[in-house]
Amino acid sequence: MGWDQFLFQKELELWLNTRLQASPHALKQAIFYAVLNGGKRVRPELVYTASKYAGLSSFLTLRIAIAHELIHAYSLVHDDLPCMDNDEFRRGKHTNQRIFGEATALLVGDALIGLASECFLEMLGSCSRSGFQKAFQFFLKSIGPQGMIAGQFKDIHHSNEPSNIIHELKTGALFSSAILTPFMISDQDHTHLFLEAKKFASIFGVLFQVADDLEDQDRDCNQNPLLLIDHAKSLVLSLRQHPWTTSCLPAQRLMSFTEQQVVSAQSIHKVNHAK
Repeated sequence: MGWDQFLFQKELELWLNTRLQASPHALKQAIFYAVLNGGKRVRPELVYTASKYAGLSSFLTLRIAIAHELIHAYSLVHDDLPCMDNDEFRRGKHTNQRIFGEATALLVGDALIGLASECFLEMLGSCSRSGFQKAFQFFLKSIGPQGMIAGQFKDIHHSNEPSNIIHELKTGALFSSAILTPFMISDQDHTHLFLEAKKFASIFGVLFQVADDLEDQDRDCNQNPLLLIDHAKSLVLSLRQHPWTTSCLPAQRLMSFTEQQVVSAQSIHKVNHAK
């Protein structure tokens, strides 16, 4: 089954509706707002790309994709809390905590972690136990205190570590999980494809953050724009040369976006240098 964002959105909504039937109505509303209220669905689309190479069934692919999107949604809800980034807007709309209150937003994030785990567990019986165990352990490690949470912790506590290490954890860990867990679930000898997937995940995750840093150049003067520009160009070249890129729309969109940010950053640097 190929990627169809509209179909995925419908499947995601149906899955949530089924699992939240016994939940308080207000909590269900807040969860729906967090998960279904926009988003590019990059991580699920990456799951579908990897699953095509891993030869997974549509049932397994959908479960892995939903689990990763739920974790992404939880991370955004908690990022926006007053104790974290204290943001009032996300994707041009009021954040969860602004609409439903801080306490409810906190519980929404907690609920999404549980729902993501429940979704993952639904694959038991439809794949090998050893494959499931490897994939689930990797998934949990990626979103926990050795992965995404570690990156978030280092970020809010202003760690002295290089920003790329922080972002590899905070942003890249979930990308890597989305790309690599389909191969683990398949439990087949995909050694060559798995190595290709690891390389793709590494390049994609770093470039995603570099592009974001370039977009913030007009607001952040702490980073050397020329170093960022050179790094971005090098990563775009590496991603373009990867065999997956020609059939992976998220990679193509990321390269295009990065090239636009490079042009913008170069213009800003020229203006600032001329002052």
